[in-house]
Amino acid sequence: MNNLGPDDRYEPGPLVSKFLDHADELGIKVCMWTTMNNTHPWTFGRLPAGMPFRHGEPELLLQPGESVKGADTPNFLRNSRGNCIANKSFSDWLIRINHEGMDEGKYQAWAVDGDFFGTGGWYTSVIPVDCMSDQHDHLPGDSNYASQQALRYLIAIILRIKPA
Repeated sequence: MNNLGPDDRYEPGPLVSKFLDHADELGIKVCMWTTMNNTHPWTFGRLPAGMPFRHGEPELLLQPGESVKGADTPNFLRNSRGNCIANKSFSDWLIRINHEGMDEGKYQAWAVDGDFFGTGGWYTSVIPVDCMSDQHDHLPGDSNYASQQALRYLIAIILRIKPA
């Protein structure tokens, strides 16, 4: 999915389609499990780390502030370069891609993983979502609220397609 461009449509690739068809034959329900802002960022050195969605568009990336770059922050978090979900252009794209995936009708459930930093689930109340971009749809700095609202909207769209 990290190779999808701004106008590309989500379609399961050949291996995913084969997996989904086989699961259907066996009566196994499959969950569409997406990340918010970085593909496979949780490899921790075992495999090459993932990359942001639409990685050729640096204007969509989180621009971390000092609280993310600080000495007390774990190295994998300081080096993260996920997308900023509080950037409407990116958020709208992510919503559309997830909507298209769920519209395929092959997924019986949906889940989201990751965090606002693009690190694969790291969270601490000490380190806020701290995007310093003045080009995104939030004020530079603490973008916790804007990020949370974007995530709530993504979840609301999916619940319209596949109620809990």
